[in-house]
Amino acid sequence: MELRDQGFSPQFVVASHERKDWKHVERLGIAVPDLSSLDHVAAWLFECGWFIGNDSGIGHLASNLQIPTLSLFMRSGIARTWRPDWGTGRVLIGGAYLPTGRLKERYWKYLLSVGKVIQAFEQLRANLA
Repeated sequence: MELRDQGFSPQFVVASHERKDWKHVERLGIAVPDLSSLDHVAAWLFECGWFIGNDSGIGHLASNLQIPTLSLFMRSGIARTWRPDWGTGRVLIGGAYLPTGRLKERYWKYLLSVGKVIQAFEQLRANLA
């Protein structure tokens, strides 16, 4: 809700067949747009102006469209290899301090607090100002 407080309209991109599993998000007032094809996703991204996410495919598309991206990753090695890098972007690592790959895979998302993500997003925005 912090993004809403800053005047943004957060939305989630999910595949058409996954939409039924995201109804709870829509009930919270967060949009889950019906984007039935990649060209619809590209058009939607272009209108959004920002991308925060952990899906490198959509992140790469956003970056290629020169949409600033904040990419959330489990490990720095994966981020170095797969980060979207066609445009302005920032990477945030969730499992950097966990000692094993198994722990990182299981808990990395929980180590990315809302505060850390918002702080990284604000730094990305400040770099573009």
